Amino acid sequence: MSQHPVLSQFSYFLHRLAQKYRLYGVTLLGRSTSELLTIPSDPWPGNFQVAHTILEGAFPFRGQLIPLKDCLDYLGRPDRCPSPLLPRLHGFEWLKDLRAISTNPSRKRARQLIMHWINQNHSWSTKSWLSPAWRPDITANRLSSWISVYDFFGASADDFFKQAFFRSLMKQYRYLRRIYTSITDPLQAFIVLKSLIACACTLPRQKGRIPSFVNSLQKVLKAQILADGGHVSRSPALQLIILRDLIDIRSLLKNIEAEDPPFLQQAINVMAPMVRLFRHGDGGLADFAGNIDPCSLSFDPENISPAVVDMALSLADVRGRPPGRAPYMGYERCIGKSGLILLNVKPSYNEVPLLTTEGEPGVNILDFEWSVGRQRILRRSDLIVQLSDHSWLKIDNDQGSLALKRHSKDGNGYLSADFDQFIRGVSYRHQRQLYLGGEEGDFRGHDIFTLSQPAMAAVRFIFSRNVEVLSQTTKKIKIKVYPSAAIAGKGESKKTVQTWSFITKGASDALWQHCKETGLPYLMLLTPLVKEEAQTIKWAFRLDENIEKR
Repeated sequence: MSQHPVLSQFSYFLHRLAQKYRLYGVTLLGRSTSELLTIPSDPWPGNFQVAHTILEGAFPFRGQLIPLKDCLDYLGRPDRCPSPLLPRLHGFEWLKDLRAISTNPSRKRARQLIMHWINQNHSWSTKSWLSPAWRPDITANRLSSWISVYDFFGASADDFFKQAFFRSLMKQYRYLRRIYTSITDPLQAFIVLKSLIACACTLPRQKGRIPSFVNSLQKVLKAQILADGGHVSRSPALQLIILRDLIDIRSLLKNIEAEDPPFLQQAINVMAPMVRLFRHGDGGLADFAGNIDPCSLSFDPENISPAVVDMALSLADVRGRPPGRAPYMGYERCIGKSGLILLNVKPSYNEVPLLTTEGEPGVNILDFEWSVGRQRILRRSDLIVQLSDHSWLKIDNDQGSLALKRHSKDGNGYLSADFDQFIRGVSYRHQRQLYLGGEEGDFRGHDIFTLSQPAMAAVRFIFSRNVEVLSQTTKKIKIKVYPSAAIAGKGESKKTVQTWSFITKGASDALWQHCKETGLPYLMLLTPLVKEEAQTIKWAFRLDENIEKR
């Protein structure tokens, strides 16, 4: 960041060496405080359901409920905490959910869990600063969460809690101040700098550090924002969170009447349109993970509500319609009378545990999502190829060639992608055509596979939880689509149940299954591939009827 890379690494080495000694804990001591100088404005809504679950004695994570007694153990012993849960639990982002209820029991539960963390993670004898809970990005998210909702749990706290809370806050702040210049990962550096700016804006005697933090932030942002305004991670969820954090930083600086750096608003101006690109009709974001593991984040992408997206776009104050494509980020958006398609045209190097935690890995390119109105029907459609040696074909670099065609006119929408690549001794080509008809309820697709060796291929369709199969044959499946929670939450007096027919041609078999862990239904169209011979699978969704129920 602000140091030469070699000096930065040497500084980091010396710091890690010092951390191995128990006396390092002494260097984290210093003057404390008893209040925040300013109370930051935090407009972001929480999740009532998550809050109720925590108050009832469990912590929701990836569709499972973790008993609170286990969470207390994980908070006290981070080394025992499952690695996917660690940033979520120790990042304290869920304090916003408890604040959504804003009752005395929710305040007490927040203070109970914060105090438990403080009591268990400041030990000199165990050198707790070396534990996973003190990882820079996790520490930074924790401090940002504590500060942003302090008014919720701290205003009514007793002096004993406040003394312990601010002593811990200052220790973690000093820790981040020492290491932030040696962080080389731009995303982690951004998370840490956001936290440092929040601390400098709200803690006494720290205002003079703000210019240095802001200068470093500018360099970090430059390394993350692509030419089309997308985030380098290619994650829609992270695109929104970075935008939210930029809005928070702007608000923090405004609250203390500090100079508003031009680059901050410029970043907001280019990132907001990309958030619009990823919005489905229900107001939520696409599920694409991009090139980042959702389990490494302190927030749960599934808990990003349409209200949060609305709030971010409103506060960004950047007007305009969603762009049709993000060429650098690698996504195409196509809309017609038969719905909205979002197509991924670059390799995604990580699997998506949000959708399916079991089964076969996808090829990682040309997967798409489809929604109709406010109804999200297809969470994902991707491709699966098993080679003759029983390994899975995965595109993990962008060395292939891709030809794209698209049009959208008179309610019709069309996307065509022709991808081929030679990877690990295998020549692979996939041609995918997606067509949104000019009449409601007409969505068609055309997939052609060509491989340089015998293999087995499948087109996989991962549906929303509100989809139910009514009947099935090899060539035709009838499904019923019930109103989603997003639609029910709109307060409509009528809810529409849709019946769709799914027709396919060219597949040797069609398998309808449910993922045991996520509960999502999915359909697989299977076909064997003959060496160097193109194999075609055609499919179509046709709306049979809408049934309105009061």
